[in-house]
Amino acid sequence: MFFERTKRKRLNSDAEKARKLLSPRKTFSVLLLVMLLSIAVAGTVIPVHGASTWYVDPSGTNDGFHGTGTGTGALKTLQYAIDDSRVVVGDMIQVATGTYTENLVINKGITLKSSGGAGSTTINPAVTSDLLIDIKANYVTVDGFTVSGHTGGDKPFGQGAAIFVRGVDHCTIKNNILTGNTGESDIGLFGGCNDMPGVYPDYNTVYNNVIYGGGKGYGIKVKGSHNTIDSNTLYNLDEAIALWSLEPPGENTSPDYNTISNNVISAGSKLNKGISIKTGHHTTVTGNTITSAVWCGIFVYSDSKMKTEGDFDIRPAYCTISGNTITGGEAGIVLTEGANHFTISGNTISGTSVAGILGSVSRWPEDWTASPSSYLQGAPQAYLQITDHTISGNTISNCGHGVAMQYGDRNTLTGNTYVFSFFVLVSRG
Repeated sequence: MFFERTKRKRLNSDAEKARKLLSPRKTFSVLLLVMLLSIAVAGTVIPVHGASTWYVDPSGTNDGFHGTGTGTGALKTLQYAIDDSRVVVGDMIQVATGTYTENLVINKGITLKSSGGAGSTTINPAVTSDLLIDIKANYVTVDGFTVSGHTGGDKPFGQGAAIFVRGVDHCTIKNNILTGNTGESDIGLFGGCNDMPGVYPDYNTVYNNVIYGGGKGYGIKVKGSHNTIDSNTLYNLDEAIALWSLEPPGENTSPDYNTISNNVISAGSKLNKGISIKTGHHTTVTGNTITSAVWCGIFVYSDSKMKTEGDFDIRPAYCTISGNTITGGEAGIVLTEGANHFTISGNTISGTSVAGILGSVSRWPEDWTASPSSYLQGAPQAYLQITDHTISGNTISNCGHGVAMQYGDRNTLTGNTYVFSFFVLVSRG
């Protein structure tokens, strides 16, 4: 009997503890703590929010009641929807077929997506000389628009772009058509500007866009690291894809660890260079098809004055160029101004007048067969040598030379195939 009473008292005591533990106030506190812990990622607390979809349609109305439905239930303009306080980070703005004449500033991490695709949904600028789409927040996606009519000119720090990723990260520009733009570039991933010194766009993706240039400027210009430029089609540009560095005085940031892959680049009335790498380290260029560039398909170079910035080595280095197909022009792949430690393999190069693969101290074609360039200043010739490259398994046909090196040293050439091309010319001056 005593044992039963003791056992009953102990059970009652345990039940009382359970009731206290599961009281509404304590239950709420425990749940709140679990939620806060579960959404803390790398020191950043992400807002607790289920992503919503908002709608924009030319037949809609801009007010605080519309936007949750399609057609007349939608908002009317893109910028109103972006600025709407109901639209928060992680949300999608779905855009109906039509033409929207606006200059956009996207300052929250949202997705702007057309419902009908780029062929039927167009964004034109209200002010043609201003940035057409100015992206100022991380995790923005722009998907499925024709972007046209930008005339931004050659503004400093990359701000002449139609779509401008302004020193922010993890953005995606995909499935768009860019045509009829005459600014410095169609898509610019840029940083180090006056309003964001030391801030660069990293970990962004530019995928499956079609860019019709006007015979000038850049298609995609990148000044940042760990970005992916993949599966785009670019036509009729001065330089189709450019990695860029060293613009403001004293800047010492290199565009490193970028990937340029599976792009198709061709000339219209003009294409001087297909892909250019300025001072990039650990860049991967693979699977691209480049046709009829006037100067060269892939071009590697440094700062024009060749001045070091403290301990920063401005020479491009440790890059991989593989599996590309290059046809026409003066040279297929050109390594200049101190490029070193590249792996160049499995490329197919044909129909170039000077060489399939060319190494030179000078970036200027008129100096490719001459003495060290008069354009270069402040650098000894030893600093400019083309050194420590591994060139293997390439097929070079119908080119002036197969591989030509001016001021080259410690380069390894193995397993390359030369068809109707002079084998190898190596010169040290």
